[in-house]
This record gives sequence, structure tokens and C-alpha cells, in this order.
Amino acid sequence: PHAFKLRGDILLLANEETIPFCKNLIDRKKIIICGTPKYDGFWKKVLLKNSFKNLDFRYNLVKKKYLITFAYTSFFDLYKNVNHKLHTQLFDIMNSILKFKDVVLIFKIHPRANTNSYLETLNKFDNSKWIISKNHIINLASVSKCFLHTPLTSTVTDALFMGLPTIEIWNPTRDIYSNERKIFYDENLTNKIKNGDQLKNFLKKIKYKKKKDILKKKFNRFKKIYRPNSNSANFIIKKINNV
Repeated sequence: PHAFKLRGDILLLANEETIPFCKNLIDRKKIIICGTPKYDGFWKKVLLKNSFKNLDFRYNLVKKKYLITFAYTSFFDLYKNVNHKLHTQLFDIMNSILKFKDVVLIFKIHPRANTNSYLETLNKFDNSKWIISKNHIINLASVSKCFLHTPLTSTVTDALFMGLPTIEIWNPTRDIYSNERKIFYDENLTNKIKNGDQLKNFLKKIKYKKKKDILKKKFNRFKKIYRPNSNSANFIIKKINNV
């Protein structure tokens, strides 16, 4: 049981999947499902209009490449005795993906797990094949064709909103994510792979064969939960004005 209660006239939640986490905090009658304003249709138009502006890398040099945004949580040095496994995993990922000559990886490092030890591995590869960016995931997704990510990240929904197929890499060790899994609800929005060979084969399907089929199932689930391209902002304003 929760040791605290929420006070207020209403509680706005993005979707019904969130209700079980909040139902004991406030009267159920005060909970309103409102959608996600940042996924409203007008925002997407604005973002696409400005997608090539304010990028922190030279987009003209890579715009003809197959760009993959990689939302990467750098757990190096944060846990004991895991650096070797993390380096091995990152090497396998780079080695598998860079089999495709036209691919360039755009790394978006987690802002709170960003120790730069990962550069030790990246520097073993041609530096024209990877980029480190601080741009928002939505901006990066708007210029990319695929989205790769470490486990347990909310950035998957941003990528799906921008119409990208998503791939979750494997967990290299049980020493990380153990606490996070206790509070993270898996919405089944991404495609999970277990090793470098699976990554290479799955990417091959996306690039050459079944991108639409692979995206469709996950995107339909995303639409069911998050109701993108609606008008959540106006709905919220009306509900607040009626309180």
C-alpha cells in the first residue's frame, strides 16, 4: 500500500495503462485520461518543419546515409565489475551495425548516465560512422530511419511518434537494471534482440524487406495507448476550466 495520498481536484494521466500505479493515491473519479500533448498533431508539423535546423552536427555530410539514432545509457563506472561486459556489448553492436556500409549511428547519451568511457570502444571504429549528439530524441528521430536503444527507456514512444521502427538491445549483465525493472512497466512497444547477430539480421529486414510490417504492429499499439495526432492540449484546457 502507498504511504501517501495525492491532493487536488483532478489528476491528469496520459493513458489508462498508468491508472494501476495511481489508483490508490487519489479518488478514481478524479482521474482523467487526457492523452499526451507532445504527441498532438500540430506539434509534429512544427517539429518536421524545423527538423533540419539547430542540429549539433553537420547534417549535410550524412543526410544521404542510413541514419540510426541510438539512445544509449552509459553505465560505465556506475557499477562494479561491469565495464568489460559493457565494452564487449558496445563493440558487438558497432561491429554488427557497421557491416552495412551506408549506416551512420547517432548516439544520444542518457543525460544522467553519461560517463564517457564508452568512447574507448567507439574510437576503435571509423569516426565518420558515428556521431555524438545532444539534440532531443524527436529531432534526431526526424532525420533518422531506425531507432536503437538500451532497455527501459521512455524514448521509444518519441521514436514511434516519428514513425521509426525500434530495436531494444540486450542487457549485458544482471548487475544493472535490477531495481529499475521493479517500477518500469513494459508496454511492449519495441522489438527486442539478444545479440549482435540478431541485431544485424533484424536491421537487414528493416532496411531491405519488412520495415512497414515490423513497424505496423508496434505503432498500432503505440496509437492505442498514446493516441498521437489528437488534440490533447485543448482537451486538458477544457477539463481544467470546468473544475
